[in-house]
Amino acid sequence: MTEKKDESRVVMFKGVRLNMYNNQLFDPQAEQTTKGKNRGKVRFNWGAKFILAAKDSAEGKAQFAAAKAAMSAAKIAKWKDKADDVKVKLSNTPIQDGDDEEVTTFGPMKGAYFLSASKTVYGPKDGSESDVPKRPFRVIGPRKVKDPATGELKFPDVKAGDENAPYSGSYVNVKVEFWAQEADSERGIPNRINATILAVQFAKHGESFGGGTRINVDDEFDEEDGDDLADTSDDDL
Repeated sequence: MTEKKDESRVVMFKGVRLNMYNNQLFDPQAEQTTKGKNRGKVRFNWGAKFILAAKDSAEGKAQFAAAKAAMSAAKIAKWKDKADDVKVKLSNTPIQDGDDEEVTTFGPMKGAYFLSASKTVYGPKDGSESDVPKRPFRVIGPRKVKDPATGELKFPDVKAGDENAPYSGSYVNVKVEFWAQEADSERGIPNRINATILAVQFAKHGESFGGGTRINVDDEFDEEDGDDLADTSDDDL
């Protein structure tokens, strides 16, 4: 039986700007776990940062308020009637201040808060980092298309590099669930609040943070004519 989500801890952030390293929204970071109950297992982590609207904008204020309400709900879900007595610093939450130079000096984050969210899956004990599990959340395109098998209109899954796939600098809609984590002295973790990615949807293109320009090669290049050009369409790679 699937556990029903506490919707008071779930927030959809729309039109936020994606910032990710090493394509981690699609390719998880893998590392061996050396502490805690999952010691000896490979930890696969998908994650990204999402830049909210400007702090002084109505949209930015609404997004920050929604995050604060969800984090308060997460505290109550974890610590019940003791929640008010548990203090969690903003630095120990997934919402960070883009103007705090101790947190970031990345220019596009200035004047806004940003959300750090991720999803972790542990492999079997003594497993290999090459045994990458299926990503536990969907990354989808902006519009529904007809499913050839059923005829139903559905959002298509996208992969890195697709025309409507998220990239650093693009705008996305992201749904996350906030949850509280109790301090763990063995792992050096204080009381904190985290955010788990539930789904990501490409919204629109933006200036790439990678410094490159995105082009569609089928539109930008012409076919070359000439008898001296070899036909390699059937060659083995």
